[in-house]
Amino acid sequence: MEKLARPLRGRGWRVLRWLLALLAVIVAIGLPDRAAFAAAYTLNCSTMPAASGPNSLERNGVGSAADTLTISNLASGSIVTFSMIATNGGNRLVDLALTSGSGSGPTPSSFSLTANNQTATSTFNATATGTAAFSITLTNQASGLRGVTWTATCAAGVTLSPSSLPNGTVGTSYSQTITASGGTSPYSYAVTAGALPAGLSLSSGGVVSGTPTAGGTFNFTVTATDSTAAGSGGPFVGNRAYTLTIAAPTITVAPATLPSGTFGSSYSQTITASGGTSTYTFAVTSGALPGGLTLASGGGLTGTPTAAGTFNFTVTATDSSTGTGPYTGAR
Repeated sequence: MEKLARPLRGRGWRVLRWLLALLAVIVAIGLPDRAAFAAAYTLNCSTMPAASGPNSLERNGVGSAADTLTISNLASGSIVTFSMIATNGGNRLVDLALTSGSGSGPTPSSFSLTANNQTATSTFNATATGTAAFSITLTNQASGLRGVTWTATCAAGVTLSPSSLPNGTVGTSYSQTITASGGTSPYSYAVTAGALPAGLSLSSGGVVSGTPTAGGTFNFTVTATDSTAAGSGGPFVGNRAYTLTIAAPTITVAPATLPSGTFGSSYSQTITASGGTSTYTFAVTSGALPGGLTLASGGGLTGTPTAAGTFNFTVTATDSSTGTGPYTGAR
């Protein structure tokens, strides 16, 4: 039995020496990076908030390793946040880079590092709707294994309310407040596409107010900007497209009846209008005035009657509205 055991022990030593030699080669050339296996990730923001990770990125020895991240169904105004934690290699996250590739969407800002540089965050706004691609690169400037664990999230960001605006009417005072949430107050507001109806304006505080002088349907976009500091990735913005319909006014002509006149005696009466956009013009659109009387475009009915009797006629007032205007009323 002892003679049979000796050859086995000899073969065992040869195997051990071969394994030790292989280990020395591995140590000399370095272990392969995990990122060398084309680590690619997708973050689908169709239902926010959504997250990808945590994902591990490592580099063994001098050089760089990179992950790629594609963010799909990205909504304009949403907030994208990258969070990183060093898993080994000490305080070396200063060698971490985040760059955008193809596609639309956010532009990454520099990382905000903690005091010990072992954690990092980068937060920024999506400026377009669509898909964005990013590269997360870790650079090792020394021998040994370094790594980082990273997570990417997308959240709704700044949102505007209400979702729609109530309709208005030409010549009638209008006031509606737009508010924002999801960021840091206070917010400032501006119309960034399209135009409000004539007569209305949007204050920086979000109030749409005024008296419309144009009728029709108006499409415009309001953008809200929050107060997040630039060092924290801000300011963040959100926007909402609105459609506002301004209805035609009801123009009323006054007075309801005219005082009677006397043959051969001077006559003067002013006809007025309300409900639309001043100024108004007036005209007789049916029937006829008594001989000797005339109606001025400003509404003055004057003269000396040269005929006696009863006279029926219609006066139409036309306002100064634009858009689908001008509008008319008659009596």
